[in-house]
This record gives sequence, structure tokens and C-alpha cells, in this order.
Amino acid sequence: MESIPDRKTVSRWQTYEFPLNERVRTFMRLEHLFARVHRHAEGSDPWDSRAALTGLLEILAILGRGDVRSDLLREMERQGQTLNRLRNRNDIDAARLNTILDSLEKLRGKLDASEAQVGRGLKDNEFLAALRQRIAIPGGTCGFDLPSLQNWLSLSADERRTQLHRWLEELAGLDRSLRLVLMLLRESAAPSQETAASGIFQRSLESGSSYQLIRVQVDEGTGVFPEISGGKHRITVRFLEQSDVSQRPKQVTRDVAFQLVCCQL
Repeated sequence: MESIPDRKTVSRWQTYEFPLNERVRTFMRLEHLFARVHRHAEGSDPWDSRAALTGLLEILAILGRGDVRSDLLREMERQGQTLNRLRNRNDIDAARLNTILDSLEKLRGKLDASEAQVGRGLKDNEFLAALRQRIAIPGGTCGFDLPSLQNWLSLSADERRTQLHRWLEELAGLDRSLRLVLMLLRESAAPSQETAASGIFQRSLESGSSYQLIRVQVDEGTGVFPEISGGKHRITVRFLEQSDVSQRPKQVTRDVAFQLVCCQL
């Protein structure tokens, strides 16, 4: 299995992200769903298995809306070309760069070799198809609606885990490729120290820039969170606080220090 370097994390910061194009937005939604499915697939409770199945079907729904595989292949090729141009720089960790490029090339080769639509076998699975027809109906996966699901949930935890892992293996290449691409994007820029005057921060993005993702890192002790908006030319960050979840968040009026990362690769 290819080595995917772990993304460094800083425990004191709470990170909020905002994608600047539809491609990255789709990649991040899939990343979120894969993380959810993997988490619940390891559980022993039937409710965990239900949650894993729901997440799996949401992944298949996204894959059915466009050619995610082709978009991902193009992004991996572009990232590889960009990283290759860094080989001769003295301030680059050559060993880590080579490890990343090797992982990128191997994963791209495997994804490219799978000419069939990603997840085709799962879309043709009759058990999952029956569940997919009922999942959008509130309460539509009750036992009286789907006795086949009730029967599957009555299997032992090990049997359910084994089946879930088998289904996930059909999407493993996509999963690993997404994680690597997003890791590289997130690590493509260093954070800058910023201040939102009276809770509002705006920045114009350079003309012709290829920013794809905005990351706002807030100290966990501040008790505030950002609302991020933006596009190709400008980003806006408003900081809010919410002491009671039954009430609407309120914009803060004090200055807020935070870290900003504008990611492009």
C-alpha cells in the first residue's frame, strides 16, 4: 500500500475551511463521508452499521452526479507537475518530496488503470439499490419496509464489518487519492497572522491566482467561530459567537486574532 504522509496538526487551533471552487468542494464532501463511513464501519452496534451504509450511499450519490475520477486524475497530474518543479530548490526536503511524488504517481496510476466508473459494482448491488430507494424517505428503512436490511443487521458484528470493508475496498483507490490531494493542498501554504477588526476581515486575492481553499484557524479559547464567504477575487471572514444554540449566532464587535491560510498548489 502506498505511503500517504500524515498532515501535521496543531492542537490549540480549531480549523474552519472554505473551498473556492466546485471541484474542491466535491473532494471535501467525499473526504467527510469517507471519514464518517470508516468510523461507523468499525462499530459493533447495528446502528453504527446503519450509519456506515447511509454514508456509503451518499458517496455513491455524489459519484453519480459527475466524473469525479477524471477530475481527481487531472488534479493529481497538475499537482505532480507543480511539485516536480520544486525539485531543485535548496529549501525543499528532497526526501519527503520524493516520497510524496512516488505516492502521487502510484495512486494516480492505479486510479487511471480502473477504466470502469468508480463504484460501479456497488451501484449494481441489489441490496444497496433497494436501500438507496428508501433512504431519502423519513423512516423509510424500517424493518417492515426493508426486511433484507433487518436481516443483514441481525448478522454478527464481525460479519457486518467484513461486508462493509469489502464494499469500501471498491472505493479504496479513490479514498486514498482524495486524502493525498487534499493533504497536499492544505500544506501548500503557511499560515499568516491576521486580525479581524470589529469581527470582520476582508482580503482581495491576487489577479490570476489559483487559490482553491481558505483555512481559518481560531484559538480554541476565544469562543468564536468564522463565517467564510468568497470567490476568485475576494474573501470575507465574519466572526460570530453563540452562547445558546437555541438562538441565532451574533457577530462579535471586538477584534479577533486568527491565522489565515490561502491554499494553492
